[in-house]
Amino acid sequence: MEELLELRRSIEDGNYSDALQIIDEMTDMAKKATLNQISSFVQLLLAHLIKQRVEQRTTRSWTRTIRNALIEIRATNERLAGGFYAQPEELQQIIDQRLTAAAADAADEVFEGKYTTRELFRLIDAEAVKAEALNYILNGLPESEE
Repeated sequence: MEELLELRRSIEDGNYSDALQIIDEMTDMAKKATLNQISSFVQLLLAHLIKQRVEQRTTRSWTRTIRNALIEIRATNERLAGGFYAQPEELQQIIDQRLTAAAADAADEVFEGKYTTRELFRLIDAEAVKAEALNYILNGLPESEE
């Protein structure tokens, strides 16, 4: 809210360079908030993909959670004016950054907490999980899983 008041003052005073700087800062803050929201859903997606791999099965609940996470990622990532906030390279970075936290989440649930996060990483192909997540984000779930 403070930024909007500063922006108004800058415009009223004719200080357009300050106004443009404030707009740039607000744009950066909005993008960061959007990317944080996407990151949260990516972590949820990754945790469930890890659970599927480790337990070598899925449940309707896990599939629904994966589908809903993908819906939220795509909806949050779409700009109102068209295009996307995060391009594939940025999505890959988010996936890379959230994998360990997702594995920790999965470790709490896989086989009732039988494995630590470190042990879970030995049971999965992390690169394959990350590739699967990015593919789902960009292309959606295969029809057989929807």
